Amino acid sequence: MLPAKATGLVGALLASVFIGGPSTAMEQLPFNDGLYAADTRFCLLSDDQAGEAYSGWIGVWTRSISKSTYTNNFELLCGIQKVSRTGQRVKAVAECSGEGDDSRTILEFKAVSRNSFVIDGKRFDRCGSDASIDTQIPTTAELVKLAVEANADCRGLGSPEADIACAKRDLLDGFLYDRGMCSTEPDWPASQEIWHVCHDILRKSE
Repeated sequence: MLPAKATGLVGALLASVFIGGPSTAMEQLPFNDGLYAADTRFCLLSDDQAGEAYSGWIGVWTRSISKSTYTNNFELLCGIQKVSRTGQRVKAVAECSGEGDDSRTILEFKAVSRNSFVIDGKRFDRCGSDASIDTQIPTTAELVKLAVEANADCRGLGSPEADIACAKRDLLDGFLYDRGMCSTEPDWPASQEIWHVCHDILRKSE
């Protein structure tokens, strides 16, 4: 079974590496299946939007787990072979493929809960879980929806209604910028506008 976010190159890797099954019995990690993000604002994006906004950077900030597969949603794809756990420490023997290389790898996680873990120095929380809930009022998702709608209404021919929508859009854009969100190609049609975590903020977090 392909992970929920395994499309494009990752999907192709799955097909070439894991269809037919690995050489040994597979085990599952002690975490719920789903998309995990080191910054839960990534949970606002579809696969296509994430790819357009971040390209390979998505492999630093997200992980996906589905049954006995683990991927960074870019080039790394692992089939979990054996799992052991001591307290919060989870060690998994995995057969991984990435950047043209296949290898047996040891993955080490710090388990926080069924929906959260730490790996590679970052904490990842499952999108849709309590750990990923946006408690701000209004939520960032709500602000994005309102900003996109206002941007669409702003594209009138200088009518009073369009002028009001433009002012509303500019106000909402300011709120989103204050939350560390940036707009990809803001002059594109509203349907193609992508709000995402600003790249400079992500680089500062590295």
